[in-house]
Amino acid sequence: MKKSNLAIHELLKLNSSEFLDHVSEHYITETEAFGYILKFQEDIASLEEFIKLIDDHFITFNLIWGGMDDFKIGEIMLYRIKNLATQKLDEISKKNPQRKENKEFTTTRQILAIQTLLDEYVKIDRTIDKTVLTAFIQFITGKEPNTAPKDTNIYKYVTGQNTRSDKLHNQDCDFVAGMFDKIGLQNTATKIRNGKTEK
Repeated sequence: MKKSNLAIHELLKLNSSEFLDHVSEHYITETEAFGYILKFQEDIASLEEFIKLIDDHFITFNLIWGGMDDFKIGEIMLYRIKNLATQKLDEISKKNPQRKENKEFTTTRQILAIQTLLDEYVKIDRTIDKTVLTAFIQFITGKEPNTAPKDTNIYKYVTGQNTRSDKLHNQDCDFVAGMFDKIGLQNTATKIRNGKTEK
């Protein structure tokens, strides 16, 4: 595993998935990791999503480095990043107990629900500028509000660049489909479940 060739200001420009992709192939210092985590400031929801992405990236990391000499070093590094992020989340949550959110209501699931509503009921033009769509989802969800649309995890999702595992994707589909079931939209729920990845 080679040392990161990006300065801290360049690391900060990466969205969460890009940062973790970089970490999967490069060694970064704990100071650099902590500096990246500070960019979340008081955004509890985005920090929670970042921690979930770390869990997902353990799978990717294992596929790339599993069984190699660098595996243990990199695995420890990912654990340290997760611990730093979790400590920061706990710190923010203690300062803002009223802002604690339902951990099941992740950004990814909200995006899936919004896109389903737009496709099924609004019949939105599928050629819409993805930057505009991302800004709309930022407005609706309140997630990553101070980040330029193209630099968000939302943009990576709506442009098909998300790197979630099949297991997490299927869990998201089941959860969102269940929410549509609860409001009587069973046909829509079925379409969401049909979007699950075959095992």
